[in-house]
Amino acid sequence: NALRGIPTGFTGLDRITAGLRPQQLITFVGEAKKGKSMMSLIMANAAHVHGISPLFVSFEMSIEEQEARYDALISKVSHTRIIRGDITKREMEQIAKALKIRKNMHPFHMVEDSSSLTTISALAGKVQQYRPGILFVDGVYMMDDENGEPKNSPQALTNITRALKRLAQRFDIPIVGTTQVLSSKLNNKKSRAITADSIGYSSSFAQDSDLVLGVESDPDIDNQSIIRVVIARTAPKGEVHIKWDWDNMDFTEVDENDNNDKDRKSTRL
Repeated sequence: NALRGIPTGFTGLDRITAGLRPQQLITFVGEAKKGKSMMSLIMANAAHVHGISPLFVSFEMSIEEQEARYDALISKVSHTRIIRGDITKREMEQIAKALKIRKNMHPFHMVEDSSSLTTISALAGKVQQYRPGILFVDGVYMMDDENGEPKNSPQALTNITRALKRLAQRFDIPIVGTTQVLSSKLNNKKSRAITADSIGYSSSFAQDSDLVLGVESDPDIDNQSIIRVVIARTAPKGEVHIKWDWDNMDFTEVDENDNNDKDRKSTRL
């Protein structure tokens, strides 16, 4: 009954995927501002707690922004209050206590985009330097192709995704990347369900990834998202529902049956 791979932080998703395994390329896709970066950070934290040292490379957000999210996530202090700088003395102590516990653990490395860290070779150098057990790349579509293809062109992204897959194999680690979908290619405009065809810029994300996970807003319930298995080489299709609570930093999985029960109760009332 043991999990084969690294836990994702969501029990239902682990049940579907058996965890994130070495040499896999996993891609998170979704519309802008729908939670891809936060879900990746939650996964990185789950790996860290599990005993794996993560390397988190961000092309979409600054390290300051990611660290604020990380501090909020591990301390359960409101992210909004942290970025506004209006936390109480008790909350400051809560953050300090959480960070002190993490300080005695194996490293959690965060690296932000710079002029020298936009290529696969640069990523490989960081992997060699830090020797992580898992690599997260937030914003793969913003990377540069070393073969000189135009940025964001289909050929450039094909070269990048193929190279990421080889990087995962070379260092025997899972690599989790994020990219966007094209809203115009979403078939169902109401549910906005993600398909392989709606992944933006290049079909290589679908071709080269061992697992593609879609992040969508739940069309029926506010402050809730759906993580959907869009493509998987070794896992069945499935989905999990995640509630979003930025005030208490609670991003836990919820049972869809519980939501149906609530709907029935509301109808009776």
